[in-house]
Amino acid sequence: MASGGTKSSKPAKPPNPSSTSQSSVRSTSSSVSTHLAMVELKQRILTSLSKLSDRDTHQIAVDDLHNLIQNLSTDSGVSILLNCLYEASSDPKPLVKKESLRLLALLCTSHPDSTSSHLTKIISHIVRRLKDSDTGVRDACRDAIGTLSSLYLKGDGGGGDNGGLGSVVSLFVKPLFEAMIEQNKGVQSGAAMCLAKMVECASDPPVGAFQKLCSRVCKLLNNPNFLAKAALLPVVGSLSQVGAIAPQSLEAVLQSIHDCLGSPDWATRKAAADTLTSKKVQYCHANPLVLSLCFLKDLVSVFCGINALEIHQAAHLVDNTNHQGHFQKVLTAIVNFCIYSIAFGIVVEMVMMYPIQRRKYRDGINNLSVFLIGRIPIAMPTVLSVTMAIGSPRLSKQGATTKRMTAIEEMAGMDVSLR
Repeated sequence: MASGGTKSSKPAKPPNPSSTSQSSVRSTSSSVSTHLAMVELKQRILTSLSKLSDRDTHQIAVDDLHNLIQNLSTDSGVSILLNCLYEASSDPKPLVKKESLRLLALLCTSHPDSTSSHLTKIISHIVRRLKDSDTGVRDACRDAIGTLSSLYLKGDGGGGDNGGLGSVVSLFVKPLFEAMIEQNKGVQSGAAMCLAKMVECASDPPVGAFQKLCSRVCKLLNNPNFLAKAALLPVVGSLSQVGAIAPQSLEAVLQSIHDCLGSPDWATRKAAADTLTSKKVQYCHANPLVLSLCFLKDLVSVFCGINALEIHQAAHLVDNTNHQGHFQKVLTAIVNFCIYSIAFGIVVEMVMMYPIQRRKYRDGINNLSVFLIGRIPIAMPTVLSVTMAIGSPRLSKQGATTKRMTAIEEMAGMDVSLR
């Protein structure tokens, strides 16, 4: 038994140095081949991106990049493509910028898991592109934000914050509100459009996170230094359509929109009226009496402008309106003038022909017929033009500037004008 014990305790064999070296060589060669593949991929991407600026090769480059995005299989490839697209978006040509932003959205759509770790940088990059003066580039930024929202903003739709989804919303909201602080109307408008698109395109809106935006939006609407209120008001409409305006915030939102109805900017007033329309549909079930009163007040403000008339004043004006319009009175006066002037001309003609020149009866009838046929079509347009020309300086004294003569005719057809 002892001898058997000694046989079993044999010394272990030392590791084979040749097998260790072979495995290290294989790993080194694998890393080298991977590196070369990444270098080749980057070169291919840069070559395709350089063709985007040429209209002859633009579509070829787009197709090549689409195929490349669809066939990416590694996270490192996604990172390389993202960095290349960041650089391409800084190209001076708007065509390259727009296509780079579209490709960025396509990359996120095709590889949402791989790009989720880069979401902060992607959104910041898109927001920086809002500074571009080309409106097409800003529209591409808006569409890219909408694509990202549909991919990453998926909540329960029931009013909760849905765990960490509020932090994902903040990834969108923080850079956009920072852009709206800049005193640049183009940047503010672009950021507001992106914010509205983000709310609108959320697949299953995280209502709890969106409700926190109301106070910040109202603060900007009440800020006299904010330049893009017309672009920000659709955000309120988008929030109301997804049910993200809480009942306790409704009064403040209504007041902000009501103040925008008194803005001297026509686009702001129109956007406020459109927003009221969308909001009333969503909250008609909340408090019908309050909302109907608010709607009536806002409706009067829309039609009456800044110096809004009271309802009874408007009703009094309409009630006292004559049945005969202003333009009918003007036409009646012009026709009477033409008749009197032609009659006076006929009398003068008859005096000249018969008592003075002693012409025949038949010749006088012929001359009078020619006089009547020739004067009526000439007198009407002449008198109308002269009348409107005289009315133009009178209107200018009352603060109405007319660029077309026909505008005076159109204004004469109005019964009541609320300014």
